[in-house]
Amino acid sequence: MPGKQYAYTSMTAAAGLKAYAELQKKMGMKSEKYFEASKRITKGIKNNLMVGEKYLKGNAEGKVNSEYEFYDTGIIEAFGLGVLADKKLFDSNMNEYDKKNRIAPDRGFSRVNGVDSYDVNEWIMIDLRTSSSYSKFGEKEKAKSLIDWVTAQANYNFNLISELYDINKATYDGAVPMVGFGAGAYIKTLNDYYHK
Repeated sequence: MPGKQYAYTSMTAAAGLKAYAELQKKMGMKSEKYFEASKRITKGIKNNLMVGEKYLKGNAEGKVNSEYEFYDTGIIEAFGLGVLADKKLFDSNMNEYDKKNRIAPDRGFSRVNGVDSYDVNEWIMIDLRTSSSYSKFGEKEKAKSLIDWVTAQANYNFNLISELYDINKATYDGAVPMVGFGAGAYIKTLNDYYHK
C-alpha cells in the first residue's frame, strides 16, 4: 500500500524549486521550467490540501479532522517558505491550528494530532518555524513570545536547544542538543525576526 502524500514534502519542494529558479535566473540561465514546476506544485497544494479555503491539512488522503495526521503543524512551511503569501489564509490557518495542535497559550505546538508521544510532544523546530512565519506576516508579538519561550527553556538547560518538550511537563525530550532542528532553526528565526 503506498504511503500518504504529505503537505510538508510538497511545500518544501515548491519553495526549493522556486529558489533554484531564482538562482538560475540571476546567473543568466534558463529558469522557466523550475518556476513552472514550483507553480504546479503550489496549485496542487491549493487544490488538494486546502480545507474550506481556511486552513491546510497535513496530507492529501486526510478525509476527516479526527484522523491521525490530519493536522500536521509542519504545514507552517507553506507560509514560512513563502509558498503561500495570503495573510487572511495564514490567520485562519493559525486560528485552526491554535485550537487543534497548540499545547497551551504560553507554549508551542505538537507536530500532529495523534497518540504517539513523539508526535504529540512539543516540537521546537515547529515552534521556531511558526515564529518565523509570524514575523513574515507582521505579527511580531506572537513571534517574540515563541522565541522567548524557547530561549527561556534553553537558559535552564545549559543554553542547549532540545528536539522536543514533554507535552505535560515541558521537560526536555528527544535529542539534546539538536543542531539543524535546534540551534540552526533558532538562528534562522532570530534572523527572520530582527532583519525582516
